[in-house]
Amino acid sequence: MYRQTRSNNENLKNNMLLANELFNTIWDKAKDSVRHRIHFDLRDSENDDSQRMLNVLEIDTKIPIHRHRDTSEVVIILRGKVREVYFDNQGNEIASYLLEYGSPIPGICVPKGM
Repeated sequence: MYRQTRSNNENLKNNMLLANELFNTIWDKAKDSVRHRIHFDLRDSENDDSQRMLNVLEIDTKIPIHRHRDTSEVVIILRGKVREVYFDNQGNEIASYLLEYGSPIPGICVPKGM
């Protein structure tokens, strides 16, 4: 699915190249999923405690309002577009951003706690 580089350099042993083949395969799985979304784990070992994943969302998927209290999140649009919406503690919308592939704003860094 993804390609790891082959190198004698120890620093590059887990270098991961993300190819369109991977995106296409995951996209097909998302289309077949009941929730119309799927994620692919990008961590390189079970000991990796980071949260690196590739999420694919079909146009009609629903993402419940949620908050990452202890972690930040990076959203980068590789195909299509999505609206990132922020809410306050009472559930009122406080900000909204349209993220779109190929646009001036294809991504956003969501701060911890949002």
